[in-house]
Amino acid sequence: PPLISAGDALSPESRQAFRKALNEANRRNRPITQQARAERQAALAALTSPGYDPAEVSRRLATARDLDQQARANVEAALAAFTASLSPQERAALAEGLAKVYAPLAARRAMRGAN
Repeated sequence: PPLISAGDALSPESRQAFRKALNEANRRNRPITQQARAERQAALAALTSPGYDPAEVSRRLATARDLDQQARANVEAALAAFTASLSPQERAALAEGLAKVYAPLAARRAMRGAN
């Protein structure tokens, strides 16, 4: 499920603030994700170029991966900062929602079976 769904159990005010925080982080990340996409496209183009250079493909993919990690770190920092505004009960509700988002499929199935 999308990260934004983790806030579904929050109060309407907190849910709106959560969505705003994520949207702001995603807006700030837009140039980073565009650059990562461009690096992946360049890697694909390099695969079919006459002077194929596997080191270039690897370098461009590594750059794209690093940019993706940077964008993820930005979102997670925004998430951590947002949680400071929540009550302990809402932090617990958000944690439960995040577990559903972050948990592997098998763990989500096990959680459903336990409920």
